[in-house]
Amino acid sequence: MSPEDFKAIVSTTRLTTASREAARLVLCEGMKNVDVADICGISEVRISQVLKSVRAAQAKLENEQTRRSSSELVAAYDASYAHAVKISRDRFGDDVAIAAPSVLSRNVGEVTGRTHYHLVQNVGKDKVVIHDLGKLERAPAEGKSVAIEYKQGRGQVVDTSQERTRGGRSL
Repeated sequence: MSPEDFKAIVSTTRLTTASREAARLVLCEGMKNVDVADICGISEVRISQVLKSVRAAQAKLENEQTRRSSSELVAAYDASYAHAVKISRDRFGDDVAIAAPSVLSRNVGEVTGRTHYHLVQNVGKDKVVIHDLGKLERAPAEGKSVAIEYKQGRGQVVDTSQERTRGGRSL
């Protein structure tokens, strides 16, 4: 354990100075409990209790960081969606209908915007669909006309701006 990590962890505990020093010697310096007991004048049993307390504080701190990271991701995802709505309203006006993709329909139209986590697709008739990029098999570029159809939760993307051919002849 690095000295910086150790300081952050023990700052959340109410250990005495002697107990903190004993824990530092074991966890940061790699010394044995029996040697630290002689140096700090603390019993080996007490050192074991202190180490247990420090490890519990470390686990609690790690859980809080994980929880905070998750909530930060949720906030970033929500901000991405809000930005996609803003892109839609700026481009098509406040009356544009904004929809989530339906698993029962095929969404065909031009990709008109993109954020970190979302794709905006103009499907006509003053309507846009905001897709979750994580659910698409690939992310088409802005300006491309595509069809997006959901199968088993994944958005299948087909480029409709390509000319359709059969047997080498244009249709």
